[in-house]
This record gives sequence, structure tokens and C-alpha cells, in this order.
Amino acid sequence: MSSSARFRIPRALLVVVLVVAVLGFYIVLLGIRGVTLLGDPRWVVKGLGLGIVLLPVVGVAIVVEELRFGRAAQRLGQVLDDAGEPAPPAGDPQHVFDVRRTEAEQAPDDWRAWYRLGVAYGAAGDVGRGRRAVRKAIALEARTPSGR
Repeated sequence: MSSSARFRIPRALLVVVLVVAVLGFYIVLLGIRGVTLLGDPRWVVKGLGLGIVLLPVVGVAIVVEELRFGRAAQRLGQVLDDAGEPAPPAGDPQHVFDVRRTEAEQAPDDWRAWYRLGVAYGAAGDVGRGRRAVRKAIALEARTPSGR
């Protein structure tokens, strides 16, 4: 089997590329319309145009931040995989979550514990807290010399 036949693009990456492409197209169209409205002599229409121009700017900032978060979270997961991260403890998701929460409480400066807690939150369906825990892991890892 050739190396190109074995290479597969992850489905999540394809979805992200598609969503970013569609959003990019939308942002361009919206930006053009906003600039057109800025040229109108009426102040109310100019204000609307300014708001429409600012929406794509905010949208791009959000997308860039989310892509950075995703890449940083993926990198931390890969670091743990490369280090031979053991499988989560056996048991129901609540037990796994309790173990991970205890680990993070006992080692509040360990990015690995916070990353594992974020994954446990995600598995338990609490995506918001999971993202906050992974963000904390990313910040801790960035302050840690050589990520250790």
C-alpha cells in the first residue's frame, strides 16, 4: 500500500475546513454590503453599515481563537499520547470524572491533570466546563518550562 493511500484526512478537519470556507464566503459578502452602506449619505444607514462591517471582524476573531484553542488542545492530547498516557480508570463516567477531579485538585499546577479533567467533563456531557479545564491546561502548559 502506498503512503498516499494510507493518509486519511480526519473528518473533523474536513468539517472545520468546510465551515471556515462557508463562513469566509459569508464574511466577504457581508463586508461588501457593509462597505456599500457606509457610502450612503444617511447617518442611520451609515451606522447600520458600520455594524455590518464590525460583525465579520468579530466573527473572524472568534474563528481564529477557536482554531487556536483546537490546535493547542490537540497538541496537548498528542503530547500525552506520545508519553504513553494510560487509559482512563475503569468504571462509569461519574467515577472517571471523580478520579480526574481529585487529580486536578491534588495537582493544581499540573496541566496534564487539568487536560484529563477537561476530557472527563466532555465525556460527561459538560462541554463548557470541559473547555474551561482544557483552557486552563493550555495556560499551565505554556507557563511550564518545556511543557514538563
